Amino acid sequence: MNSTWPAPPAAAPLDDPRYYLANFRCVLEWVAARYADLLSDAERAFIHGVGDLPMPSQALLARMVMRRGEHFRVARLAYAEIGDTAAALAPLIAAGWVEEEPLLSLDELFRHWRLAELRAALAEEMRAAGLPAAVTLACEGGENQWERLSPVIARPTFRPYYSDDLIGAEIGGAVK
Repeated sequence: MNSTWPAPPAAAPLDDPRYYLANFRCVLEWVAARYADLLSDAERAFIHGVGDLPMPSQALLARMVMRRGEHFRVARLAYAEIGDTAAALAPLIAAGWVEEEPLLSLDELFRHWRLAELRAALAEEMRAAGLPAAVTLACEGGENQWERLSPVIARPTFRPYYSDDLIGAEIGGAVK
């Protein structure tokens, strides 16, 4: 038995900003060369179709394949070597490989959005429903000043909360 294994393909150099795309293509070519008889027509079409995409779309597809999960926020798909994410996504959407506006369960939505982003996105609906907004106000004058100030600014749909931590309130406001 004189079986010899072909030498493994060389990995792309890491100084290439699209090294991951070269490796992704290498894997696709390897699978196509060795398992063509086992691949379905759709799988063969996918492997061939990747090569027909514009370079930024190929790179974005490779990045998405390497990420965990099935759904990604476009704002989090920004890569310098890809450029305009929306332009790179368009051919992937046209090919049917990416859903432009997938329906997400609440669990999926909450995994992708931070609380502050959900509040901002739903602000109008929350106001229309009469839900109160809350704010932390830090006062140097202590609780006496707070007791004078809070009745003047509080409303049924605006709830101020007291804090004597000025720096913490500043940091919280900046982060929010």
